[in-house]
Amino acid sequence: YIIRDQGLDIKDVQYTWGYPVDNSPFQGYEVTLEGVVTTNPADWTGNYYIQEKDSAWYGMWIYDPTNTPVQGDWISVTGQVQENYGVTRLRNLTNFSVVTPGFGVFDPIQVTTGEIGTGGANGEAYEDVLIKVVNVTVTDPFPDSPGNYGEFEIDDNSGPVRVDDAFTAFDGNLDSTFQLNDTI
Repeated sequence: YIIRDQGLDIKDVQYTWGYPVDNSPFQGYEVTLEGVVTTNPADWTGNYYIQEKDSAWYGMWIYDPTNTPVQGDWISVTGQVQENYGVTRLRNLTNFSVVTPGFGVFDPIQVTTGEIGTGGANGEAYEDVLIKVVNVTVTDPFPDSPGNYGEFEIDDNSGPVRVDDAFTAFDGNLDSTFQLNDTI
């Protein structure tokens, strides 16, 4: 377990410590974390992401239907650690405060699709961290066919990764925005 005089950081909660299951060791516990809001909460009602550093393991999904922080603000949140479909998040917030308004957002970290895809070497490490992939091709516009969850698959020739459709402003591929072999 982790003991810090100054409290936990996001990596403490996200890091899997070599265990084969990707769940947080703090699952079910109430923790306090700080970070900059990297997304616009209006993009996904009741949800946003915070990031403590511009490094792997330092991002966290916050489920918060009550507060609407501003992208770029450094905030402090207290809530319960939960795994939701294999993604660590904080929910049931008991405390929310803006520590530094207008702190600014970290630049995205460039990664390859292969390293963050399912089973990729850094998939868990970059969970909830602001990242960027470049020179990608749509390799499967409907990976759940005949059903459609609005996701699509991209690849930069290092291995595929799915793109989720969670944001309100993006319908994923429910509207066939991306076709097979499109480059984006």
